[in-house]
Amino acid sequence: VEYTRCRDGCDYAVPFPAYPGILGTISDRKLGAGLFRHQLASLAAMHKAENNSVKFGSLRGGILGDAPGLGKTITMLSLIVNTAGLRPVEPKEFFDRESINEHWTLMRVNPVFRTEILKAMKPLRGASNYDEVARYVSPPFQDDRFPTLPSFEHYVNRHFANQGQRAQLELFRRNVINFKAGLDKRNRRLVISAEGRRMLFERNLLPCSTTLIIVPDALLEHWAEQIRRHVKLDVFGEVSGSDAGVVYIDGVGDLSSARFPLNHRSMKLPSPFELVNYLMVVVPFSRIK
Repeated sequence: VEYTRCRDGCDYAVPFPAYPGILGTISDRKLGAGLFRHQLASLAAMHKAENNSVKFGSLRGGILGDAPGLGKTITMLSLIVNTAGLRPVEPKEFFDRESINEHWTLMRVNPVFRTEILKAMKPLRGASNYDEVARYVSPPFQDDRFPTLPSFEHYVNRHFANQGQRAQLELFRRNVINFKAGLDKRNRRLVISAEGRRMLFERNLLPCSTTLIIVPDALLEHWAEQIRRHVKLDVFGEVSGSDAGVVYIDGVGDLSSARFPLNHRSMKLPSPFELVNYLMVVVPFSRIK
């Protein structure tokens, strides 16, 4: 694997391939920091292992087993940075679309099903425009509004997307999945089986691009220090020039406000809906005992 350089306004070493944000801190640029050839070879192998299949549920990844002192931490950080923002492959729906459309057609003209619609939208009640949207989407529909269930989903997502309701919309998505399971009469036997419950569980998982890093308790500070030293966090911040909300360290909080040595303490983890907004979440072994 060849070592390359890239120019984008400043001259710095960019390992295989171009990795914005890694080894781009002021201290790294002063040192002309880069990766060794064995690290680049490891990156090439890890990319291949992670992309050998795009099918949901396929076995991917592996173990980076270099000896101590050969830079495994920075190699892994390079991989994480390069894949920032990539979401996992989501499972395909197994519901019978014809059965769902058939029952939705009956449901959309029946006022009895207003309760089911509002039950699916329950997580969105705190939004300022909830009442207005709820009235519009409540059956019966005397016009051609929402001819299909996906058209209803699209309408709700579009009207709450700018309300800061990301977590609530995710709960709405889960409720719709369970709603579909109820409408799919032809697959009812499958849905209540062990296989069906597993399939529903997979579709209720929270898809995200966050990397969860689980480390020995003694290495928690090492990882935090290596991330701060080698990752230009403001490249990944939601606000330009800000490194807040990029890395969460268990027992410490947001890395942008951490002070070294770390004052690690016992504290409750934020909700999954908050953690999925981070690029990396670092937790010790003791958290998952």
